[in-house]
Amino acid sequence: MLAAAVFGAGLAAAAIALSIAYLPYVARVLRGAALKERSQPYVAALEVQGASAAAICLRHLIPNIAPLIVAQATILFGYAMVDLAAISFLGLGVQPPNANWGVMIAENQVGIVQGYPLPALAAAACIVTVVIAVNVLGERLFDQARAARG
Repeated sequence: MLAAAVFGAGLAAAAIALSIAYLPYVARVLRGAALKERSQPYVAALEVQGASAAAICLRHLIPNIAPLIVAQATILFGYAMVDLAAISFLGLGVQPPNANWGVMIAENQVGIVQGYPLPALAAAACIVTVVIAVNVLGERLFDQARAARG
């Protein structure tokens, strides 16, 4: 809500707010994975061989934590999509006439009371379907990357 107050209602304010909200969580998870991978014996062997820190990071650390990055991205995509819909529903995100499922639910909430819930339920079903599809895709990518890694 602070981002909407500072930047005004719109997609940019919502994107900035969600980015700021999720950044500490992503940084903590990825830092932990990188520190765990950094303590592996092969990293010490590469340092003894004279490999630079950038080369170790780009050639070894990042590819080894890439499945975790993909998994985190797909999970957080779902959270961000639901949060963006909620922010738009409250009128602080995407504004009509721009298309957004949160805006569609807000515009059609009167229909729920009047006995016409289908437009609002259709938008909610679309949100749920996309979030589940992206999570399933991320899980499959994570499994493939883990299987390829051995």
